[in-house]
Amino acid sequence: MSASQNAITAIKSEKEFSRKVLSNKASSIIIFKTAWSGDAFLMSSIFLKIQEESVEKLQLFSIDIEELPTLKNQFHIDQIPTVLFIRHGKVVNKLKKILPSTIIKLHVNSFIKAVAKGA
Repeated sequence: MSASQNAITAIKSEKEFSRKVLSNKASSIIIFKTAWSGDAFLMSSIFLKIQEESVEKLQLFSIDIEELPTLKNQFHIDQIPTVLFIRHGKVVNKLKKILPSTIIKLHVNSFIKAVAKGA
């Protein structure tokens, strides 16, 4: 996997979120974070590691809830980090707090399989 594919793209506006995530037919994983959250940094690192190991390209995005509080409220984010799995503009799974990488990997693999099946 190339370095350009191995990254988490920071969403900087509601318009960008709508264009890259909600209106996009591709499935996405969104990490809601803050700049000061160590757990969010660890969660991001876990997702990057999973992305490196995955044969499927994962679309990873991050949103700083202090920069985009409207999205925080829209998705009822009450804990950092929170991860949303989005398919066709709809949330299909939500993880709250830091979890072991094995658990996160199970959720990611399940998401990938559902996407592959068209579910």
